[in-house]
Amino acid sequence: MSSTAEPQDGANAAPPSAPTTPGAPPPETPPETPPPRFAALKARIEPQLPLIAFFGGFVWDSATLSRIDKLTDNLILLGYLLTLGALLVVHTWAQRDPATWPRLSPKLGWVDWFIQFFFGGLYSAYVVFYFKSASFGRTGLFLVAMLVLMVANEFFAEPLRLTRARVALYTLCTFSFLLFFIPVMTGYLGVGVFTLAAVLSFGLSMGLATLMTRGQLPETARDERRSEAKGALSVLGLMFVLDWMGVIPPVPLAILESGFFHNVERSAKGEYIAQFEPTWRPWRKDDRVFAYRQGDRVWCFTAIFAPTGLAIKVFHVWERWDDEAGEWVETNRVPLSTKGGREGGFRTYSFKRSIEPGDWRVRVESEQGRVLSTMKVEVVAAGEDPLILEERVLR
Repeated sequence: MSSTAEPQDGANAAPPSAPTTPGAPPPETPPETPPPRFAALKARIEPQLPLIAFFGGFVWDSATLSRIDKLTDNLILLGYLLTLGALLVVHTWAQRDPATWPRLSPKLGWVDWFIQFFFGGLYSAYVVFYFKSASFGRTGLFLVAMLVLMVANEFFAEPLRLTRARVALYTLCTFSFLLFFIPVMTGYLGVGVFTLAAVLSFGLSMGLATLMTRGQLPETARDERRSEAKGALSVLGLMFVLDWMGVIPPVPLAILESGFFHNVERSAKGEYIAQFEPTWRPWRKDDRVFAYRQGDRVWCFTAIFAPTGLAIKVFHVWERWDDEAGEWVETNRVPLSTKGGREGGFRTYSFKRSIEPGDWRVRVESEQGRVLSTMKVEVVAAGEDPLILEERVLR
């Protein structure tokens, strides 16, 4: 026997359906709302998209770029700069006047995503190329400064991000690119390249600022351009100071291999054979602690990369540490001619004879006085044990 009961007070009753008119379209179904977890995840990730894109560009370029003098790599970076400039202009226009850009205005977050992607792509190229061009300490200071300036862009107020800060960052990106692009394209690395890169980057940045302020009231546009010019000039002024301090790496030159040895000679096959005294550290394949015997020569070897078609002169500057004076004292300046194009760098060396025990170093300088690398060696008096040397082929 079974029984049924009517729902009370309509608690379980289905809602009445809306009356329909014959031939009328069915009522619209309300859009499905995302699950609470997905909505929360989206809300957490979306504000971080520009920063994710910034590091995405870093990873992408690190995996795809190869040589600083490769035409395709330089054209890719040039395309990054031009696309980045166009996106900055469009982003500014669409945010200032959404009614003129009805389809783009709701998607400005994605435009900002691509802006940060290209910033990250350019920065990664400079990390890869500039890191190879000098000793870690000097290069590290410059690259850390670039990283701080670019990542700090994420924490600026919105109006500042879209005008002065981003124009200043664009100036930095353009200048850093032209500093190696001009020598690669012209085969000239001498006086005037630094200044030319600064002038061109300032002109391009001011062209960008002019486009970004287009459509504003004349006085407002003029004031913004003046403000952006001050930011760009501040960046370039800082670059001149860093260059005077010797912090900016001497791109497009790079030290690919270096070391001190008991002997270096070129074989009939064109290979460079070096001899060194092995130590308990298997990863150390040269004589950074040089056991000196009367009549020995201390050899300094360097493999210097330069772009194809670039012929330059470099110097091995030998210096010893003077305890009394408390400074490095130059003893020899050896000129060396190099040619660009070889993947492993142009191999060259110098040597020092009749050397006294103590701390020594060799600065590798370009003809313009820019330091490519600084290598230190400790010269100690050898004991009476027989000298045992190993050989290695220098690439």
